[in-house]
Amino acid sequence: SFLNNKKKIFLLTGAICVVSIIFYFFVFDLIYYSTASIKSTSKGSGLLGALDAGSLTDLGGLDDIGLGGSKSAKELATYEEILISRKCLESVIVHFNLMERDEYRFMEDAIRDFRESKLTIKQEKLSGIMYLGVFDKDPVLAKEIVEYLLSELDKINIEMNVLNARNNREFIEKRYLQAREDIKNSE
Repeated sequence: SFLNNKKKIFLLTGAICVVSIIFYFFVFDLIYYSTASIKSTSKGSGLLGALDAGSLTDLGGLDDIGLGGSKSAKELATYEEILISRKCLESVIVHFNLMERDEYRFMEDAIRDFRESKLTIKQEKLSGIMYLGVFDKDPVLAKEIVEYLLSELDKINIEMNVLNARNNREFIEKRYLQAREDIKNSE
């Protein structure tokens, strides 16, 4: 049966290959992927942080159940939240004029589509590395978007740290003034 139909099988296989090549080069849009890796700056700590980290490499899942509590995992989670935040994605969409290019009517649609189909974020908790990737039809644009996302991550992270430091300073200052007033009243 194979020998009887081998001519038909080879012709059908050849036709499928030719049609596939035509579709690949002339019908389908090629999608390119640009990626970057982000290394956490924190050292491992938490409940098991004082133990020798080299002997605990097989226990990487402890962060998932709340026993590890590593600063690295928390830092990467913060980075991910910044990257998928509306502020960051809206900045990317406006900067690269993606609303007009991809023909979105509303910013919400553009943000949702970018977050769901163009942006990828993957965390490696053991190594403390996050992988950020962007899919696009233009390879240069994909690379530029990844670079812009990294700069926005840095900018927003610095803004958040400055705001947090200012809030802590103001809180400590209020507590100090309250303590001075309490001491003065008790004297």
